[in-house]
Amino acid sequence: MDSLETSLDDQINGEDSTVNVYELSDDLRALEIRNESLLAEVEALRESNQILHSKLTEKEESLIVLQQQKDEALKHNIDISKDIELVSSQRDSLRDELHELEVSSREREGELLREKEGIRSELEVSTERINELLEEKNENIRVFSENFEVVKSVRECLVGVIEKLDEEKVGKDSKENEELRDELELNDEFGAFLVELKGISKLVSAVELKLSEYQETWKKEKRELDNSVVSLTEENRDINSLLRIALVEKEAVEKSLNKLKGNNEQKKVAILQIAERGLQRVGFGFMMGAGANEPSSDNSVDDMGGKPDGSECEEEVVSLASTVERIMKNLRLEITQLRRSLEETRYYQLH
Repeated sequence: MDSLETSLDDQINGEDSTVNVYELSDDLRALEIRNESLLAEVEALRESNQILHSKLTEKEESLIVLQQQKDEALKHNIDISKDIELVSSQRDSLRDELHELEVSSREREGELLREKEGIRSELEVSTERINELLEEKNENIRVFSENFEVVKSVRECLVGVIEKLDEEKVGKDSKENEELRDELELNDEFGAFLVELKGISKLVSAVELKLSEYQETWKKEKRELDNSVVSLTEENRDINSLLRIALVEKEAVEKSLNKLKGNNEQKKVAILQIAERGLQRVGFGFMMGAGANEPSSDNSVDDMGGKPDGSECEEEVVSLASTVERIMKNLRLEITQLRRSLEETRYYQLH
């Protein structure tokens, strides 16, 4: 505004020097009008300048704000660029991972196809195995049925054996088997087979117990038989010694009888004395009490009724020999029976 006023003053001074005095008033008037109009324009310009200044201020503030927003936008752009770079690197890594996943997926698909083929082949093998197992099961069921029949027959045999040993035990086992079958509540063949096996186990235990008792009894009887055999063998040996001595005495009697020339009574007394000596030598002296009484009775008979015949002495010798022979036969027979019983007992024990 000051520069504009200065230019107007210079213009007025210049015009004053060139215009004449007469025209000064009109010009002044015109200048005043013009000055007023210029003042009005200047005022309008001042107002517009203020308005422009305020707008400029607003623009500057807006520019500052915009600059700040620009700075923030630049910073944000930088961050976005960094984020874009990070996202790009992540995208690249994801692309690589995706590629690897595609490759691994194709490989996995190939593996799955191979596994599928393997599973199909295993399924076929399993199906064949299941069929084989079913056939084996059917065969086992058939064998099981046959074995069940065998077990039943074995049980019947064991029952027969135990009936001969202990009838009361068989009744108890049968009752226990029925109670066990009721407790298991199994109506199938397996349950019956299980009951039969348990029953057979109990029967076998009973048979084993009875066999143990029988073995103890058999051992006791065997010991008694052995003792009897030993005793009879010793008796046989003693009787053999007796027979040998009796033969020797017989020969001595025959020689004595040939030497004796007396009556029959003297021969009889000599025979009895020789027999007594022979029996005493082998341990049969206790029999001589009865033998000593016989001669006295015979003597009394001879005194009362006369003399006996000479054949009586020979009959007594023959009777004594036959008695000893009979005893020997009986002992041999008893020893033979005892040996046979011992051999049979050993045979049953081994078999």
